[in-house]
Amino acid sequence: MRLIGLKDLRIVVGVGWLFVLSLLFTVFPVSWGEAMDIQNSIFQVQASEQLSLAASEELDTTGGWVAEITPEITKKGDISLTFDKVMADPSGTKEQFTVVVNGDTAVITGVVKTNTPEKIKLELKDKANGAQNVIIDYVKSSDPAKQLKSTDGGTVESFSIQIGEPSQAPSLIADSSDNLLGNVIDITFVDDSLWRERVSNVKVNDSSIRGQYRIEEGRLSIDADVFLTSGNHSIVVKAPGYTDAAVVQTILESVTLLNPPVLSADLTNNTIGQAIDITFSDDVAWRGAISDLSINGQSANAKYSINEGKITINAEVFKEARNYIIVVKATGYNDIQLEQSIIQPSSNGGSGSGDGSNNNNSGGGSGDGSGGGAGSGTPGGLTVLFSQAKLSPSDTLLQFDFGNGMDKTLSSNLNKIRVYEKASGTEVKYSNYNYIKQGSGNDAVKLRRLELMFNNLKPGTAYVVELDAGIEANNGSTLGSKQSFEFSTSGTTAGEGAGVPAAEKRFGQEAATIDEQGARIDIPAAAFDQDFKVKVGKVADVSQLPLAEKSKLISDVVEIEKDKSGEFKKAVSITLSFDKTKVDSSKYDIQICYLDEKANKWLPLSNIKVDLAAGQVSGETKHFTKFAVIAAEKAADLKPVEAPKVVKLSDIQGHWAQKAIEELLASSAIGGYPDGSFKPEQNITRAEFTSILVKALKLSVKDGKVFDDTAQHWANEAIAAAAASGIVSGYSESIFAPDESITREQMAVMVVNAGQLAGLGDNKIFADAEQVSAWARKAVAVASAHSIISGYPDNSFRPRANASRAEAAMVIAKSLQLAS
Repeated sequence: MRLIGLKDLRIVVGVGWLFVLSLLFTVFPVSWGEAMDIQNSIFQVQASEQLSLAASEELDTTGGWVAEITPEITKKGDISLTFDKVMADPSGTKEQFTVVVNGDTAVITGVVKTNTPEKIKLELKDKANGAQNVIIDYVKSSDPAKQLKSTDGGTVESFSIQIGEPSQAPSLIADSSDNLLGNVIDITFVDDSLWRERVSNVKVNDSSIRGQYRIEEGRLSIDADVFLTSGNHSIVVKAPGYTDAAVVQTILESVTLLNPPVLSADLTNNTIGQAIDITFSDDVAWRGAISDLSINGQSANAKYSINEGKITINAEVFKEARNYIIVVKATGYNDIQLEQSIIQPSSNGGSGSGDGSNNNNSGGGSGDGSGGGAGSGTPGGLTVLFSQAKLSPSDTLLQFDFGNGMDKTLSSNLNKIRVYEKASGTEVKYSNYNYIKQGSGNDAVKLRRLELMFNNLKPGTAYVVELDAGIEANNGSTLGSKQSFEFSTSGTTAGEGAGVPAAEKRFGQEAATIDEQGARIDIPAAAFDQDFKVKVGKVADVSQLPLAEKSKLISDVVEIEKDKSGEFKKAVSITLSFDKTKVDSSKYDIQICYLDEKANKWLPLSNIKVDLAAGQVSGETKHFTKFAVIAAEKAADLKPVEAPKVVKLSDIQGHWAQKAIEELLASSAIGGYPDGSFKPEQNITRAEFTSILVKALKLSVKDGKVFDDTAQHWANEAIAAAAASGIVSGYSESIFAPDESITREQMAVMVVNAGQLAGLGDNKIFADAEQVSAWARKAVAVASAHSIISGYPDNSFRPRANASRAEAAMVIAKSLQLAS
């Protein structure tokens, strides 16, 4: 049986209309008014039982003859279409059809008449025997010779028909986290790439929202301005060959959150073992609305109390000397965060420091250095406590608290400390040290601390610290036996191509500055529409990264990531330092660049500023990726060249594409015919377009893909070069169809691949966007955004219409202008 929704069945020809009215009143004995209300009713029309397959169809009814069509899979695995009229010869319509069998596009080798006058047959290269799902698309051509017609002169309008039961679309899950008025709504689903690629339309409350949604792996994002009222909204996603996917999305009234009072950290009693008082200008309403207080991401539960202008956190919470991030949440208010520093108990005293050279005699300030530790002058009388203050591989801080002072013996003691990688035994040297001496005599609290700093360790790696038994205090006491301690750096173990791990931070709507791994990132206020986390790291292995000829890398490659997708609304400033000794600024242009991963090349940021004296360069971007400072050799002054001679052809004078044609003629990328004509309106084949593109780009001949139908073709070398450069891929592994006329969407894919073009984010929405093949949608959007291929005055793109020689010349000329 073939199911057709009444709301989709519209007959344009007068006789057909009377037939439908008659059928309507026969099947449904209702009044005229009632008949007009049967929008969602379904009636059944008996269809051929050749393969007992159900078929559904979606008809384009923009004028002309909307045919009644019965699709079938023949016994030989081809597709037959039975119409409600006697059909004319369809042999010129092959390029207007697309057949998808079980999700794969089939190669149509011909469209022919059959012995049944109303039936035509689509002959397939790979037969569809046993197929569970077949979709047949027909796009009416503007060329009468390529139009599907009946013998009485009727012209078939565009249609899409399906054989077989539609595949099940994935279930949609409504957004329940950020579903407020004014927010982007993210509908999620278990990803189905085939379904995702075939999504053709999204409707909200029965209205199409073309251009107002984006679909990516596991997520459908709908623009905030789609939902203008709170309440429940129906969302339906349509994809040819699939059932409709539907969900009800609840939109809540947006609530303006109040700002909390400013919090001040405790800088008076902020030592280990003390309760901490966080103070604020008292706000009774906010204080009463506090719902949670977390410390380093963990709820403090009942370990705090709230009083007028003060939050007191219990002493037991802070067990280590370090910085703690405290976040206070209150219903109806924005969250507020502050950083609280906790330090070791201390009193007056001196300190000393030095680099890792071990050539200082001593460090320290005032104080007698006696320390007062037990076991004076005896082996084993010196005690030590080990702590790990920082474990970043580029910023490691180890602390050794000794029971006695050692400022007078420090230099020799430094030589008695060994740090090495646990797995390999490889020894590492500290980059700096610091000796702290606080308190003296009989002070209750004394500190005799040695700090070692490292900036050269591996991420996620275990290390061992060995203190020799002979480490000696000022009073002659020693450790007496070797002391060993272990610690591990943060991050993950670096493998091939892995970068040095970076700190992660959470940012909201306020302006922020990140200074990590040699990169400075300045994020303006309200740059992103939600909180996000930033990760910064150095790329350790740069050997596989691209570098243009006559260019060199003069900085570390820094990779910056955030945990939420999407570009920034405002430009973010990136500043990197570079090695001034590696470049002569009089001979090289210095730029901060980002890595275009898809094109595999470095591209400069905008608004670049170079500070040669400081050895820094900054630029602006709206996305994160890998960044580096690239020095490119300055181009030598070029002498003007004589303008090429323009070939005069008889039929391009005054033509809208004359200039483009003459430019390609002058570069020998294209030629005219022996009779002195160009034939600008003649269709151009896939082989001809590929050949012109390869010549225009001056691509060298490469050992690329040789298809079964191009091995002996005159354009074989050009097609192989284009395939090797990723410009073309063919219909299949063996078929390129070089002599078929190229379509507009195929042309878009080739020029976008050739220019390695990226989208501009402001895509034009064409009236016939649904007719663009899934594999060409992105290229059509990119080519249109760059004004390489334009639409027609009626806002259509006509993706499967054939391109003329003039159109091809204009597209290639625009591509060359963009590249230059």
